[in-house]
Amino acid sequence: MHHQYGLFVLAGFIAACAALPPPAYADGQRQSELLYQQAVQLQLHQHPIWLRLLHIDGDGQSSIISTDFFLAADRATEIDPQSELHATLRHLLDKDRGICDYPARYTWLNRHLQLPATLDLSACENFAKWASVGDLKSVSLISVSSYLGNPASTFGHVLIKFNDSTGKGKNDLFDVTVNFSARVPENESAFLYIFNGLSGAYSAGFSDRYYYTEDLVYSNSEQRDMWEYELNLSEYQMLMLVGHLWELLHQRYQYYFLKQNCGYRIAAIMEMVLEQDLIPDYQVWYAPVSLFTSLNRQVTDSGEPLVKRVQFLPSPQRQLFTRYNDLSVRQKQAFNTLALGSDKPAEVLGGLRFSQAESIEVLDSLLQYSNYKLSQAQEDGRELLRTRRQSYLRARFAYPAQNGAEVFTSKAIAAPAEGTPPLRLRLQAVEREQRQSAIKLAVAPFFYDALGRHGQDGSELIVMNLEAEYLQADDRLSLARLDLLRIQKLDLTTPAIKGENNLSWRAFAHFARPEGCASCLHFNTGGGIGRAWRLGEEGFAYFMTDLRYDADIAEARLVPSLALARSSSAHGLMLTLEHHYIPERDGNETYIGAEYRHRIGRERELVFNIEHQRQTRVSLAFAYYF
Repeated sequence: MHHQYGLFVLAGFIAACAALPPPAYADGQRQSELLYQQAVQLQLHQHPIWLRLLHIDGDGQSSIISTDFFLAADRATEIDPQSELHATLRHLLDKDRGICDYPARYTWLNRHLQLPATLDLSACENFAKWASVGDLKSVSLISVSSYLGNPASTFGHVLIKFNDSTGKGKNDLFDVTVNFSARVPENESAFLYIFNGLSGAYSAGFSDRYYYTEDLVYSNSEQRDMWEYELNLSEYQMLMLVGHLWELLHQRYQYYFLKQNCGYRIAAIMEMVLEQDLIPDYQVWYAPVSLFTSLNRQVTDSGEPLVKRVQFLPSPQRQLFTRYNDLSVRQKQAFNTLALGSDKPAEVLGGLRFSQAESIEVLDSLLQYSNYKLSQAQEDGRELLRTRRQSYLRARFAYPAQNGAEVFTSKAIAAPAEGTPPLRLRLQAVEREQRQSAIKLAVAPFFYDALGRHGQDGSELIVMNLEAEYLQADDRLSLARLDLLRIQKLDLTTPAIKGENNLSWRAFAHFARPEGCASCLHFNTGGGIGRAWRLGEEGFAYFMTDLRYDADIAEARLVPSLALARSSSAHGLMLTLEHHYIPERDGNETYIGAEYRHRIGRERELVFNIEHQRQTRVSLAFAYYF
């Protein structure tokens, strides 16, 4: 009797359980499987955007080396796009708020599969706050000028900034900014830093900070100019961008200075956002400026330029120099007197009988100067600078505030991307004395020379410039020159402020074939220092003294040189005079050269060159930049 009663109760319990609705996770599993089947039919796992979301390269492997980025693989070498798609759908639907982990994957899949309406990114509190969901006005990419104090920044840098519309302040200092950089151990030696950066020994990743922290580093500490490119993105594109950056925060990549750098990684993300190719397959070298060159060529679906506006953000150093140059001669004299240490600015200004406006201009310049010097000073020199700044402030408080005064701004300088692209290909016909004709073909992955239109007047940065020559008389093709590195820094901006260094300098290392030896290739290195001057808006001149050394014949040369140049958007002209003194053989040689360039747009130019050193050479070349 009791046994029959127990069976009756057990059967009733089983029937009741069968009548209950299935658990929520079971519905999610069934739904994710149905969506997966639909995705496979649409071949979404082969879609270029899906592959870009996984950062899968042409070899089928992902460039992300972190294990926790993937849901269906333990290593990037094992990634299977279809399995990852399957795992992603399960993660989005089965896990509570799974979409918060992968907002870009969710946004893209929802566009193609119409995921359940219950999924809502606004419920992801951390992501929504970080990405300013609903309040994101626009996104900007920031081009940071080159910085020779760091090998990784020699070619510039790129930042991403979220432009919040909520008005957290009167400026954008609290906007979220995303940076991509190598993870370098503290106190790493310069040699290891360069070697590891070139060989891929460092890992790298994206990190986020407020804009003011990046501004402190790049603008105030390293004194680098910046250009903000505000992009004309749709709401969907902005959500894809910020969502994918959220997914990538603190994930790790392998880092290479020359290609897989900040510009390359951000360009790869923009390819996903814009659904456009920005990185040419043939390009074995990628400089950050190449990204902005590509963005300038893009248009939106409605035909408008992708770049909405470009705003120049001058460094404090450039602002100071511009302000100083606007002072009168007498004001500059007062400025230098006070900058050198006078602690009685009121007496100095009063003795010179400046007007109130003139005194204010000098004191405002001095305050900007003291802030600039404080940003560069070591700790043991800060106390004196603070004391001087206090004296400037006390003197400034004696004058009224200038109500309605315009904010002082520096003259806008064109961004490097507005000039010629960095990769150069040149075809040159050369005629020497005694009818020695030759054809030269040169290619360089990064070629900014003194006459180039790249926003760095007179300065040079040339890397791996390879030059082959076909000699008609010998009927053979040979290597004529290989520039490993050529750097020239002309200081055309530093005014005559006491204590400021305005020296110009250059350095180089190259292999070159000497005259009279068709099969020789000598290694040459050297450098020099001197002074440079601006001549009007488009001209400059410099005088330098170089020490040059030919390692193959152990010959050193002392070479003073003088150059006059003018470079505009349509033409370029440079005249060069050098005297070569060779101590080993007490010899002297003179070099005279003239070069004229006729520019055909931003990417092409014709170059005529005539030069004489032992013999005369005349050449005509066509150069193409891309």
